[in-house]
Amino acid sequence: MTENSPPPPDDQEHGPKERIFHAAVRLFSRKGFAATGMRELAKEAEVNLAMINYFYDSKHGLLEAIVDDFFLGLLEVMHQNLFGDDPPEVRLERHIKAAGRYLCGKSQQAVLIASQLPLDDPKTTAFKAERVRVLLKTASEAVLGDLEKKLGRRFPVIILGPAMISAMVSHFMAKPVIEQLGLGEFDDDFYEKYPDTIAEVALYGALNLGKKHSVEDK
Repeated sequence: MTENSPPPPDDQEHGPKERIFHAAVRLFSRKGFAATGMRELAKEAEVNLAMINYFYDSKHGLLEAIVDDFFLGLLEVMHQNLFGDDPPEVRLERHIKAAGRYLCGKSQQAVLIASQLPLDDPKTTAFKAERVRVLLKTASEAVLGDLEKKLGRRFPVIILGPAMISAMVSHFMAKPVIEQLGLGEFDDDFYEKYPDTIAEVALYGALNLGKKHSVEDK
């Protein structure tokens, strides 16, 4: 097979493109993007190097596909939960809980995006910023205007959003240490309740800001 020729058919449950994607998520989140070699990635995905180039052009193209998949999924969660006729705080709470469950299900991608995208690379920053811009626009259209009217001040979305995501991601980054110290058990029951706990801390802490700050604090 030449470098640009189409891949052969794959009758397995997951085709080569999906195997490459999931192998990259595992290796990038565990070892780091820069430390993962293309040959190692091909071995993990059980494909040859040409297939990675065929589907994703490059390792950086594969990283962008992983980021896109994560943000598109999060955008879908927003559309499913932020819009509607319920009071804005009800819709926001519903969304935060759903987003928490989404992050638990995408924990490796979340860790990768939070820790492996270089902050000093203008191309990477612009790529990530464009996706975040879409999320912020959707949140503004869906609920933020109604919520700010109710609070009488600007809702701190640029604080709440990163804070919630950081809280969720930091758990998965610290999980091996916590387990080693014997400080907790992370079973299905824990992960069922964890997003709700994060949602309550994030949402009600933010709503209480409206009681402590005046409109002039905008």
